[in-house]
Amino acid sequence: MHQMRFFFRIITFIILATLMSACSQSSTTIPEASPSASAQEDGAFPDKASPPIPFSGDCSIMIQSVGMEANDSISISGACILPESACIVTQLLDHGEVMPWWPGSACATIEGDNWQIDIHLGENNLEAKGYWVYASKRGNDEIAPARYPFSVEFGEDNSLLAVPSSLPAPGGPSVNGQVSGLLNSDRVIIQMSPQEDIGNVALAEVGNGPWELVVMVNSIGTKYYTVTADAEGYRTQPPHYTIAADCQSAYIVREGEIEEEAVDLDFKLIPNCH
Repeated sequence: MHQMRFFFRIITFIILATLMSACSQSSTTIPEASPSASAQEDGAFPDKASPPIPFSGDCSIMIQSVGMEANDSISISGACILPESACIVTQLLDHGEVMPWWPGSACATIEGDNWQIDIHLGENNLEAKGYWVYASKRGNDEIAPARYPFSVEFGEDNSLLAVPSSLPAPGGPSVNGQVSGLLNSDRVIIQMSPQEDIGNVALAEVGNGPWELVVMVNSIGTKYYTVTADAEGYRTQPPHYTIAADCQSAYIVREGEIEEEAVDLDFKLIPNCH
Protein backbone atom coordinates (compact mmCIF):
# COMPACT_ATOMS: atom_id res chain seq x y z
CA MET A 1 0.00 0.00 0.00
CA HIS A 2 2.84 2.36 0.87
CA GLN A 3 4.44 1.76 -2.56
CA MET A 4 1.16 2.54 -4.35
CA ARG A 5 0.82 5.86 -2.47
CA PHE A 6 4.41 6.78 -3.34
CA PHE A 7 3.84 5.91 -7.00
CA PHE A 8 0.63 7.97 -7.07
CA ARG A 9 2.47 10.99 -5.60
CA ILE A 10 5.15 10.73 -8.30
CA ILE A 11 2.54 10.59 -11.11
CA THR A 12 0.71 13.60 -9.63
CA PHE A 13 3.97 15.60 -9.41
CA ILE A 14 4.82 14.83 -13.05
CA ILE A 15 1.35 15.92 -14.24
CA LEU A 16 1.52 19.21 -12.27
CA ALA A 17 5.03 19.95 -13.55
CA THR A 18 3.90 19.34 -17.14
CA LEU A 19 0.90 21.67 -16.77
CA MET A 20 3.04 24.44 -15.23
CA SER A 21 5.58 24.17 -18.04
CA ALA A 22 2.87 24.40 -20.70
CA CYS A 23 1.37 27.48 -19.07
CA SER A 24 4.79 29.11 -18.83
CA GLN A 25 5.54 28.49 -22.53
CA SER A 26 2.17 29.79 -23.66
CA SER A 27 2.67 32.97 -21.65
CA THR A 28 6.07 33.68 -23.22
CA THR A 29 5.29 32.87 -26.85
CA ILE A 30 2.41 35.29 -27.40
CA PRO A 31 3.53 37.39 -30.40
CA GLU A 32 3.78 41.12 -29.96
CA ALA A 33 1.19 43.18 -31.79
CA SER A 34 2.65 44.51 -35.03
CA PRO A 35 1.95 48.09 -36.19
CA SER A 36 -1.31 48.39 -38.06
CA ALA A 37 -1.29 48.77 -41.85
CA SER A 38 -2.61 52.31 -41.49
CA ALA A 39 0.23 53.21 -39.10
CA GLN A 40 2.80 51.84 -41.53
CA GLU A 41 1.29 53.64 -44.50
CA ASP A 42 0.58 56.96 -42.80
CA GLY A 43 3.08 59.44 -44.21
CA ALA A 44 5.12 56.60 -45.66
CA PHE A 45 7.43 57.16 -48.62
CA PRO A 46 9.47 54.64 -50.60
CA ASP A 47 12.99 54.39 -49.22
CA LYS A 48 16.21 55.59 -50.82
CA ALA A 49 16.48 52.38 -52.87
CA SER A 50 13.32 53.24 -54.81
CA PRO A 51 13.87 53.76 -58.52
CA PRO A 52 13.67 57.32 -59.89
CA ILE A 53 10.18 58.00 -61.27
CA PRO A 54 9.99 61.59 -62.52
CA PHE A 55 6.21 61.28 -63.16
CA SER A 56 3.46 61.18 -60.56
CA GLY A 57 1.24 58.11 -60.52
CA ASP A 58 -1.47 59.81 -62.58
CA CYS A 59 1.06 61.27 -65.09
CA SER A 60 -0.02 64.82 -64.20
CA ILE A 61 3.27 66.01 -62.63
CA MET A 62 6.85 65.66 -63.83
CA ILE A 63 10.04 66.77 -62.03
CA GLN A 64 12.64 68.00 -64.51
CA SER A 65 15.31 69.88 -62.55
CA VAL A 66 16.66 70.76 -59.11
CA GLY A 67 19.06 73.67 -58.60
CA MET A 68 20.65 75.73 -55.84
CA GLU A 69 21.43 79.44 -55.63
CA ALA A 70 23.80 81.21 -53.22
CA ASN A 71 23.80 78.25 -50.82
CA ASP A 72 20.59 79.44 -49.17
CA SER A 73 17.82 78.45 -51.57
CA ILE A 74 16.82 75.50 -53.70
CA SER A 75 14.70 75.63 -56.84
CA ILE A 76 12.61 72.71 -58.11
CA SER A 77 10.79 72.80 -61.43
CA GLY A 78 9.02 70.59 -63.91
CA ALA A 79 6.00 70.16 -66.15
CA CYS A 80 2.37 69.42 -65.35
CA ILE A 81 -1.09 69.13 -66.81
CA LEU A 82 -2.95 70.81 -63.98
CA PRO A 83 -4.96 74.03 -63.72
CA GLU A 84 -3.06 77.03 -62.38
CA SER A 85 -5.33 76.96 -59.32
CA ALA A 86 -3.99 73.52 -58.33
CA CYS A 87 -1.41 73.14 -55.57
CA ILE A 88 1.74 71.11 -56.18
CA VAL A 89 3.55 70.36 -52.91
CA THR A 90 7.04 68.94 -52.41
CA GLN A 91 9.00 66.95 -49.86
CA LEU A 92 12.75 66.66 -49.31
CA LEU A 93 14.02 63.26 -48.17
CA ASP A 94 17.34 62.25 -46.64
CA HIS A 95 17.93 58.47 -46.58
CA GLY A 96 14.21 57.86 -46.90
CA GLU A 97 13.27 60.25 -44.08
CA VAL A 98 11.19 63.36 -44.75
CA MET A 99 13.05 66.48 -43.58
CA PRO A 100 10.75 67.98 -40.90
CA TRP A 101 11.80 71.60 -41.53
CA TRP A 102 10.91 71.46 -45.24
CA PRO A 103 7.77 73.55 -46.00
CA GLY A 104 5.76 70.64 -47.34
CA SER A 105 2.52 72.66 -47.46
CA ALA A 106 3.91 75.43 -49.70
CA CYS A 107 2.39 75.46 -53.19
CA ALA A 108 4.45 75.67 -56.33
CA THR A 109 3.71 78.33 -58.93
CA ILE A 110 2.00 76.91 -62.02
CA GLU A 111 2.19 78.79 -65.32
CA GLY A 112 0.76 77.01 -68.33
CA ASP A 113 2.20 73.50 -68.36
CA ASN A 114 5.19 74.36 -66.17
CA TRP A 115 5.63 74.62 -62.40
CA GLN A 116 8.35 75.84 -60.06
CA ILE A 117 8.93 76.30 -56.35
CA ASP A 118 11.81 78.13 -54.64
CA ILE A 119 12.55 77.14 -51.04
CA HIS A 120 14.63 79.42 -48.78
CA LEU A 121 16.83 77.20 -46.63
CA GLY A 122 17.64 79.71 -43.91
CA GLU A 123 19.57 77.91 -41.17
CA ASN A 124 18.75 74.51 -42.66
CA ASN A 125 21.84 74.10 -44.79
CA LEU A 126 22.11 70.98 -46.90
CA GLU A 127 25.10 68.70 -46.58
CA ALA A 128 27.23 67.45 -49.46
CA LYS A 129 25.43 64.15 -50.08
CA GLY A 130 22.44 62.65 -51.87
CA TYR A 131 18.78 63.63 -51.43
CA TRP A 132 15.39 62.93 -52.98
CA VAL A 133 12.67 65.39 -53.97
CA TYR A 134 9.04 64.27 -54.16
CA ALA A 135 6.23 66.24 -55.83
CA SER A 136 2.50 65.60 -55.74
CA LYS A 137 -0.83 67.37 -56.02
CA ARG A 138 -2.15 68.39 -52.62
CA GLY A 139 -5.16 66.29 -51.72
CA ASN A 140 -4.17 63.38 -53.99
CA ASP A 141 -2.55 61.29 -51.28
CA GLU A 142 -3.54 58.05 -52.98
CA ILE A 143 -1.50 58.94 -56.08
CA ALA A 144 2.20 58.06 -56.03
CA PRO A 145 4.39 61.20 -56.09
CA ALA A 146 6.99 62.00 -58.72
CA ARG A 147 10.44 61.10 -57.34
CA TYR A 148 13.73 62.71 -58.34
CA PRO A 149 17.20 62.10 -56.84
CA PHE A 150 19.99 64.66 -56.74
CA SER A 151 23.30 65.21 -54.98
CA VAL A 152 24.66 68.31 -53.26
CA GLU A 153 28.31 68.96 -54.10
CA PHE A 154 30.82 71.74 -53.47
CA GLY A 155 31.70 73.98 -56.43
CA GLU A 156 35.07 75.56 -57.19
CA ASP A 157 34.21 78.64 -55.12
CA ASN A 158 33.06 76.45 -52.22
CA SER A 159 29.44 77.08 -53.13
CA LEU A 160 26.92 74.25 -53.03
CA LEU A 161 25.61 72.81 -56.27
CA ALA A 162 22.61 70.55 -56.80
CA VAL A 163 23.68 67.87 -59.26
CA PRO A 164 21.02 65.57 -60.74
CA SER A 165 21.78 61.89 -60.34
CA SER A 166 22.32 59.75 -63.40
CA LEU A 167 18.77 58.86 -64.35
CA PRO A 168 17.89 55.89 -66.53
CA ALA A 169 16.41 56.55 -69.94
CA PRO A 170 12.82 57.73 -69.46
CA GLY A 171 10.59 54.70 -69.73
CA GLY A 172 6.90 54.32 -70.27
CA PRO A 173 4.34 51.78 -71.40
CA SER A 174 5.20 49.01 -73.83
CA VAL A 175 3.52 48.12 -77.13
CA ASN A 176 3.81 44.77 -78.83
CA GLY A 177 2.69 42.58 -81.67
CA GLN A 178 3.68 39.82 -84.08
CA VAL A 179 5.55 39.73 -87.39
CA SER A 180 4.77 37.16 -90.06
CA GLY A 181 5.50 36.58 -93.75
CA LEU A 182 9.28 37.01 -93.79
CA LEU A 183 11.16 34.52 -95.96
CA ASN A 184 14.16 32.53 -94.80
CA SER A 185 16.23 34.57 -92.32
CA ASP A 186 15.01 38.01 -93.43
CA ARG A 187 14.63 40.69 -90.76
CA VAL A 188 12.34 43.66 -90.29
CA ILE A 189 12.84 46.93 -88.38
CA ILE A 190 9.94 47.95 -86.16
CA GLN A 191 10.11 51.70 -85.52
CA MET A 192 8.06 53.91 -83.20
CA SER A 193 8.45 57.64 -83.95
CA PRO A 194 6.85 60.62 -82.15
CA GLN A 195 4.61 62.63 -84.46
CA GLU A 196 5.41 65.95 -82.74
CA ASP A 197 9.18 65.44 -83.12
CA ILE A 198 9.41 65.52 -79.31
CA GLY A 199 10.78 62.36 -77.81
CA ASN A 200 12.94 59.42 -78.71
CA VAL A 201 12.62 57.03 -81.63
CA ALA A 202 12.43 53.39 -80.52
CA LEU A 203 13.70 50.62 -82.81
CA ALA A 204 13.71 46.82 -82.81
CA GLU A 205 15.06 44.46 -85.47
CA VAL A 206 13.27 41.10 -85.45
CA GLY A 207 12.37 38.13 -87.59
CA ASN A 208 9.06 36.31 -87.72
CA GLY A 209 7.52 36.22 -84.26
CA PRO A 210 6.83 38.62 -81.40
CA TRP A 211 8.17 42.15 -81.02
CA GLU A 212 7.95 44.72 -78.22
CA LEU A 213 8.96 48.37 -77.82
CA VAL A 214 8.88 50.70 -74.81
CA VAL A 215 7.54 54.21 -75.28
CA MET A 216 10.39 56.47 -74.14
CA VAL A 217 8.36 59.17 -72.42
CA ASN A 218 10.26 62.39 -71.66
CA SER A 219 7.49 64.98 -71.56
CA ILE A 220 4.16 65.46 -69.86
CA GLY A 221 0.75 64.70 -71.34
CA THR A 222 -0.48 62.42 -74.10
CA LYS A 223 1.74 62.15 -77.18
CA TYR A 224 1.11 60.51 -80.52
CA TYR A 225 3.43 58.03 -82.22
CA THR A 226 3.57 56.20 -85.54
CA VAL A 227 4.61 52.54 -85.52
CA THR A 228 5.95 51.10 -88.78
CA ALA A 229 7.61 47.91 -90.05
CA ASP A 230 10.29 48.21 -92.73
CA ALA A 231 11.99 45.31 -94.53
CA GLU A 232 13.80 45.54 -97.84
CA GLY A 233 11.83 43.85 -100.62
CA TYR A 234 8.55 43.75 -98.66
CA ARG A 235 5.44 45.79 -98.17
CA THR A 236 3.52 45.67 -94.91
CA GLN A 237 -0.07 45.11 -94.00
CA PRO A 238 -1.15 47.38 -92.38
CA PRO A 239 1.28 50.13 -93.48
CA HIS A 240 1.44 51.59 -89.96
CA TYR A 241 -0.31 52.08 -86.62
CA THR A 242 -0.98 55.33 -84.79
CA ILE A 243 -0.85 55.17 -81.00
CA ALA A 244 -1.39 57.64 -78.16
CA ALA A 245 0.69 57.27 -74.97
CA ASP A 246 1.31 58.97 -71.66
CA CYS A 247 3.67 57.88 -68.89
CA GLN A 248 1.59 54.79 -68.06
CA SER A 249 -0.55 53.59 -70.96
CA ALA A 250 -0.58 53.34 -74.75
CA TYR A 251 -3.67 53.05 -76.95
CA ILE A 252 -4.41 52.52 -80.63
CA VAL A 253 -5.82 55.55 -82.46
CA ARG A 254 -8.26 54.91 -85.31
CA GLU A 255 -9.85 57.74 -87.30
CA GLY A 256 -8.79 60.22 -84.64
CA GLU A 257 -10.38 58.26 -81.79
CA ILE A 258 -8.39 56.64 -78.97
CA GLU A 259 -9.53 53.03 -78.72
CA GLU A 260 -8.19 49.84 -77.14
CA GLU A 261 -4.82 49.22 -75.53
CA ALA A 262 -1.89 49.10 -77.96
CA VAL A 263 -1.22 45.36 -77.89
CA ASP A 264 -1.32 42.84 -80.74
CA LEU A 265 -0.04 45.36 -83.29
CA ASP A 266 0.62 42.69 -85.89
CA PHE A 267 2.44 43.26 -89.19
CA LYS A 268 2.19 40.90 -92.15
CA LEU A 269 5.14 41.20 -94.53
CA ILE A 270 4.32 40.60 -98.21
CA PRO A 271 7.20 40.11 -100.71
CA ASN A 272 7.23 42.62 -103.55
CA CYS A 273 6.61 41.20 -107.04
CA HIS A 274 9.71 41.27 -109.29
